Amino acid sequence: MNLIRRFLSGYTENFLLAVTLWPLASLALTLPILAWLYHRDGRLRFGSAVATYLAVLYVLGLGCFTLWPLPSGERGLGITYGVPWQLDPLAFVDDFRREGLSTLPQIAFNVVLFMPLGFIAGRLLR
Repeated sequence: MNLIRRFLSGYTENFLLAVTLWPLASLALTLPILAWLYHRDGRLRFGSAVATYLAVLYVLGLGCFTLWPLPSGERGLGITYGVPWQLDPLAFVDDFRREGLSTLPQIAFNVVLFMPLGFIAGRLLR
């Protein structure tokens, strides 16, 4: 339990940023999405409005947790500033071997963080 608490303490600032930006982003993004849903279906259901509102929170949280803070550096292309991309899907095996059990919360929370994305995409794309 202490391992999970220590892992989550590094994301307090990201969570507060997402919750702070949520009312503004929901106003700017939820209304156009609801208008599109009304145009597409000819009606607007309460469940769709709530799901859209929560999806905006999820996408905002996803952005805050994965992109904030941006990597620091002095040179390099784009927003990575010289930090190389990690494109190997099995890189967690090396992390696990190098760092031990402390990588388990990161792996588990990555799976939990991206699972709703599949449900949201399935609902929007039908």
